[in-house]
Amino acid sequence: MLLKEGLYAAALDADSRTPRENREEGGYYTWTDQEIQALVIPEKELFKLYFDLIPSHDWEGKFILHRTLLDEDFILQHPEINEDFIDLKKGWHDALLAASKSRAKTHPKPIRDEKAITSWNALLVEGFANAHFAFPEKGY
Repeated sequence: MLLKEGLYAAALDADSRTPRENREEGGYYTWTDQEIQALVIPEKELFKLYFDLIPSHDWEGKFILHRTLLDEDFILQHPEINEDFIDLKKGWHDALLAASKSRAKTHPKPIRDEKAITSWNALLVEGFANAHFAFPEKGY
């Protein structure tokens, strides 16, 4: 979303092109169960819990990878991975990165609206500042 001028673009289209040039809402961001199952990934069941990939939490039959817990809370719920969590998470990240690169042909990025709207950028900067103070994780 960051433009070369340092401002943020106005929007991304919710629809993505499919290989048949159809448009599919959320196609770039969602994963099918078959795609998840095909991942060569360590501790796949823990991966599914970490990213909340539970059938009752799907969206139109697809999954959106997202965390519902901080890493510390996830480790508390799964103490058996405490020592290996950093390596495990890196393995997940590497597998997802490789899978994302191979999905690029069938899941193209959504079209970006190149407009930079000053008032929206101001709201975004305010949100970043508020997040920095509100969230316990570093990086905001």
